Amino acid sequence: MAALERPAARADAEHVGLEATLWRVALLAGYGAGAREIARRLAAVTRSGGGRSCLEAGAPLQLTVDAPGAALLRVGVRLGDDLSDPSLAGLMPPAALRSVRAYLAPLPRARHSSLGAWLFWSERQHSVFVDLRDPVPADALGRLEGILDADQRTRLARLAALREYARPWALRVDAGEHGVGKVHLHWLIERGQAPAAVAELIAPGAWRHAVGVLGNLLRRPESSGRWVVATPLDAISEPALRLGTTGWALAPEEPPDDDRKHRAVAEVMRSLDGPRDYAEALWSMCRGAALPGWRVGRACELRVRGDSVRARLFFTPQT
Repeated sequence: MAALERPAARADAEHVGLEATLWRVALLAGYGAGAREIARRLAAVTRSGGGRSCLEAGAPLQLTVDAPGAALLRVGVRLGDDLSDPSLAGLMPPAALRSVRAYLAPLPRARHSSLGAWLFWSERQHSVFVDLRDPVPADALGRLEGILDADQRTRLARLAALREYARPWALRVDAGEHGVGKVHLHWLIERGQAPAAVAELIAPGAWRHAVGVLGNLLRRPESSGRWVVATPLDAISEPALRLGTTGWALAPEEPPDDDRKHRAVAEVMRSLDGPRDYAEALWSMCRGAALPGWRVGRACELRVRGDSVRARLFFTPQT
């Protein structure tokens, strides 16, 4: 009997630790007395899973910081394999939740070790990511056929040249009170393919702006880690480069390099007018609670439109 109780006790302890981490993060983001309630609601939908990637290393929780902008609580939590959990109603407006569920319902289940679905939550935006890492890229594209409308399929067809460089990785679906809005397909750039070449294919001239920011984080930006590029399948008026890399996860965080990544966080926030104090405090909290060998700084995502650059840093706390 005791042997049967141990996994349940371990799961309970993990849940308590997760909620405590989310509470501290919400306090840093300025939620005050409301921090405990939002931590409870986020922890209630979070599930552990067997799938893993170089982005989250199997963890059930991710935190992001954006620049430019003010401090904002944006949390990524791993959901189950579907969106049926009733606890989601405590995080998403009813109409938005119904829209996302209806949109994704026809998507066939993955036949591989899946990351499942992720919810990236903030008070003003709810983004659901669904795993498309099928071993055969054509299978992922085939699964998408059942949920894309005619306009989205047309936009996907226009990306045929991208398939020579990359394969589907995830689908992002944003929804609000008026239904599904933003739909982005994230592609994993194949090993050996140059991210600069992919960037030029999507948004000519944008790579030089991206590499200027990435140089604060990576010693050799073009040859570090895995790369993901996002392409909108919804209507968009102006081309932009949406590019992410996990190369930052390869940078050491332990002595004698333990403060280098911390300084990089501060520099990116300073140069792009982001919430430097919040980002540094969040970094220190996550790094201080992690064991040696755990990498908190996992990835950087950029959006380049013309001369404008936005950066998003991903932190993965050890819970």
